[in-house]
This record gives sequence, structure tokens and C-alpha cells, in this order.
Amino acid sequence: MNDLWMTFAILVIVQVFVQYYCQPRSWLENRQEYGLMSTSLIKHSVVQGIAGCCVLAWVTLDVWSLVSLFFLLALSHWLIDALVYLMGFRVRVLLIAQALHCIILLLLTVHVHGIELLSMSEGFIKAIEAKHLAIVIAYLLILKPTSSMISAVLVRYSPINRADNDGLIAGGEIIGYLERLLILTFVIKGQFAVIGFILAAKSIFRFGDLNNTTNRNLTEYVLLGSFLSVTITSFIGLAVSIK
Repeated sequence: MNDLWMTFAILVIVQVFVQYYCQPRSWLENRQEYGLMSTSLIKHSVVQGIAGCCVLAWVTLDVWSLVSLFFLLALSHWLIDALVYLMGFRVRVLLIAQALHCIILLLLTVHVHGIELLSMSEGFIKAIEAKHLAIVIAYLLILKPTSSMISAVLVRYSPINRADNDGLIAGGEIIGYLERLLILTFVIKGQFAVIGFILAAKSIFRFGDLNNTTNRNLTEYVLLGSFLSVTITSFIGLAVSIK
């Protein structure tokens, strides 16, 4: 089983390296200009297939198996990239595309190692503990549910002059997501000093805006939102960390 995960990890590393570090600028420009009709898209898919087969050749030397794996890797990569072009370069689409790539690589790795998916899934389920599920639930809670709770609390404290306080579209929500992800991670790891550094850094960046504003409501609104975010995330993290 360790060999399987090692092969999968190397495949992911190779794919990321080829995807983001080995493409010539001319290929990227060609893809932007011609989209799905780009020859560079085909070339890139072929290179991904060859790179993946080079890794899988350490597991099997069967020629026909490697040829089949090459076509599967190249075709799947082209189809997923085509899906990204059709749906647009959005964060959600890119995450789905990377997840599909990983799923395909995992399935091919399992096939090459001759491991049945049923036995593999049974071993994976046995390895899952209640604490792992609690951590997953915690990360889910600090995103959308926590944002909804904070919004419900802040709705009655919303600044009067909202037109003067507009920022990036959904910028505050994304910042909140990132902040809570970091805080929860460090609470679970017990690295509370790092959390203090994050809060201090955020305070420094926001000090100028809050110090110069003449709208006291805005200052209290921002502080209340920040403290709510930190408090909720800290309590969730501490609840998960209890042994």
C-alpha cells in the first residue's frame, strides 16, 4: 500500500511540474488565442501522457499496458483542460479540474499496482477515526456556516454610508475564509503564537483605514466582524482538539 501512495504522489508531482513549470510561453499564448483548437493543448496533453508513463514504467514494463495508460492520461488531460476552457477560468472550475486529475491518477495507480478498489476502500475506512471526521466537520463549519452566522449578527450593525466603504466584490468574505482556515489549522496544531502573529498583522494593515475614517460605525463593524470570526473559529478548533 505504501508503494501505491508513493507512485500516486510522484504522479501528482510530475503532473504539477509539467503543468505549471514546463510549458513554454508560446504554448500558453497559442492556447489563449485558439482555445480548444490549439495545437499546444494537444502537445501539452501528449507530454503529460509521456511524463506519467515514465513514472508508471517503474511499476510495470508491459508495453501494451503503458501504451494504454499513455492514451488514457493524454486523453483525460485534454478533456479536463477542454472542460476548463468551456466553463471559464474560475477558482471553482480549476479546483474541480485538479480534483478530476487526481482521481484519474489514483485510479491508474491502483490499476497498475493490481489492487482492488474494494479492498483499498475498506482499508481506508478502517484508518478513519472519529477525530478525522470531527476535523472535516470543523473545516466545513468555519466557511459558509460561520460567514452566514457573522452576517446575521452584523446585519443590525451595518455602516450607514456603505457607498464610501465598498471594496472588492466578496473580498471581505474571501479574507475571512483564509483567516479562519489559518486560525483553525494552527489551533488544531496548538500553535497559538502564530495565531497572535496573524491577528497582529491584520491589525497593522487595517489600522490606517480605521484610524483615518470618520465613520465610527465602520470601525466598530470591522472590529466586531473580526472578533466574531476569531472567536467562533477558536472555539471550534479547541472543541476538535480536545482528546
